[in-house]
Amino acid sequence: WAALNRRAMRRAGIGSVGTGVGGEGGNGEGFFFSRSASAHTPKHTPLMWLGDQLVSWDAHDGMKSALMGMLQGGLSGLSMSHSDIGGYTATPGRSRTRELLMRWMEMSALSDAIFRTHQGNRPTHNAQPWDTPELLEHLAAMAKLHVALAPYRFELMKEMVSTGLPLTRPLLLHYAGDPVACRVATQFLIGRDILAAPVMDRATPRVHVYLPPGDVWLDVWTTQQAPIQPTGPNTGGGSVVG
Repeated sequence: WAALNRRAMRRAGIGSVGTGVGGEGGNGEGFFFSRSASAHTPKHTPLMWLGDQLVSWDAHDGMKSALMGMLQGGLSGLSMSHSDIGGYTATPGRSRTRELLMRWMEMSALSDAIFRTHQGNRPTHNAQPWDTPELLEHLAAMAKLHVALAPYRFELMKEMVSTGLPLTRPLLLHYAGDPVACRVATQFLIGRDILAAPVMDRATPRVHVYLPPGDVWLDVWTTQQAPIQPTGPNTGGGSVVG
């Protein structure tokens, strides 16, 4: 299916720009994303979508599973991905809350290759970005954050083309020798230099962040440095987003 979409864009002249490696001589205006995948999918689809998560905080089918799917897909050659902000599937007795929607906005502003909301399968039951001024303001703020990272993401996309590395990465990709980093499931790296730890639980204003030793980390909100007095070499540096 991904290959068919790619061929259709090529025939319509809206495939990728250029005639070199990866180029299709198109105008670059065509775009699609896929959900199902196989071992051949990475060479055909530009972007993955993580499917119909429940409107929940759950690790098996919810906000946490969206992040896990993105990180695991990145290790399987699916280098760019995104989820429905706020989840999709509501059921009787389970609908999207304002808090979940706002926290999912925060995660997707950092983790996702594109920033896209969805009303869900039961739009009148789910919280929507336009329900309150607070939600609209939060959506605007997170959209601006996503746009602010565009130049950095563009550099990561160039790296992706040459190396296959995903934009959003599990800590184990750069800290494979760190047993704690290899178990962390609610933090991620954007490229090599930005570490994000979004709030992924209900009714909590804070998270505990694991900072892999060896690098000097700078909190982008407070500019506080960790460790305060580094004793070892800075092996790459980085930023932490809480």
